[in-house]
Amino acid sequence: MSRAHLLAALALGGLLSAGCFSVDDDAPPPPPSAPSRPPRLEPLRVPDWPPLGARSRIDTSCSDDVGVRRIVAHFRFSALVSATGADASASFSGADLGEGQGLLRVVCCDVAEACAERQISNLLVDLTPPEIDAERLVASPLVDGGDGEIAVWIRDAWVLGSVELSFAGTTLLRELPKVYPSTVGTDWDVSRVTFPAKELPRGAGRAVVTARDAAGNTATKDLDLRIDGTRPAVSILAPASAAVVDGSSFVVRLAASDSDNPTPPRITLWVGGARVADLEGPLAEIAVDTATLSPGPTEVRAVARDDAGNESVAARVVVVVE
Repeated sequence: MSRAHLLAALALGGLLSAGCFSVDDDAPPPPPSAPSRPPRLEPLRVPDWPPLGARSRIDTSCSDDVGVRRIVAHFRFSALVSATGADASASFSGADLGEGQGLLRVVCCDVAEACAERQISNLLVDLTPPEIDAERLVASPLVDGGDGEIAVWIRDAWVLGSVELSFAGTTLLRELPKVYPSTVGTDWDVSRVTFPAKELPRGAGRAVVTARDAAGNTATKDLDLRIDGTRPAVSILAPASAAVVDGSSFVVRLAASDSDNPTPPRITLWVGGARVADLEGPLAEIAVDTATLSPGPTEVRAVARDDAGNESVAARVVVVVE
C-alpha cells in the first residue's frame, strides 16, 4: 500500500470513530431460508373386519423431495423402519404393534426432521387365542334337545370366530357371527356351542375341539367323547305280576343294565300313576307306602335312563292292593 493510500485509510477510520459516518440500522435482514416441506404419507387402509392378528399387516408408503429417514408406528409398542431415498415403504404386523384397542399413529420423517402423520382410531389387535371348556361330552343320537347334543363353552378376550369338532373321522364346523359384540373392549366374548349327536359316529373315543377367534388365533383341546345310541334295559324283580299286597307297605326290587355304558343307568319308579322315586342302578330296592294307594289293581312301572339320555322300554306289573 502506498503512503497516500495508508493516510487515506487512517483518515477514514478517524472519521468513523468521530461519528462523522454511521451504519444504517434500518437495513433489512437477509431473507430466511425456506422451511422444509413435510413428506407425503399415504393414507392408512385397514378393513373394519376382521380385527388384526399376529400375522396381519398394515402397509404404508412415504415420499419426500429431500429424502425419507424413518417411518414409525405407535400403538401399544412402537415399531420403526429406517429408510433412504425419496420414496420408502413400511409394513407393520400385529405382533409389531402389540395387543390392544385404541389409536394407531404412523409418522414419516425426512432427513431435515420434517414429519407427516396418519392416524386410525379404535384399532383392534388381538394376539391371544380363545379358551375352551367342556360342558357335555356324552350324548344320544336317539333324542332331541340337550341330551342329544355335545356342548362346549368358548371364550375370547375380544371376538370369537369359529369352533370345530373332529371325532372318529367326522368334522363339524360352527361359524360364529362376523360382528363385533357389545362387550368388545370391556368384557370377554363368550358362547355356548353345541353339536348334534346324530351328526357324529356312535362310539367312544378322543375328540379334538378347535376354537378360532376372529383374528385367526387358534386353540385346541382333546376331549373324551361318547355318542351312545344304545337304550338301557330294566326289569321288576319284585313284586310279581298279580301279587296281592297288604299291610302298610310292600317292597319293589328293580334291575337295570346298559351293555356299552360304563355308568349304571338310573331307574325311575311309578306306582299307581304317581312318580315315587329316582334310584341308582343297576340294582335298587324301595318300600312303597300302601296308605297312598287305592284298593284294587295298581300298576308298578319302571324306566331306566342312561347318562346319554337314552330311555329303556318301560317294565310293568300290576299288583292288587288290599
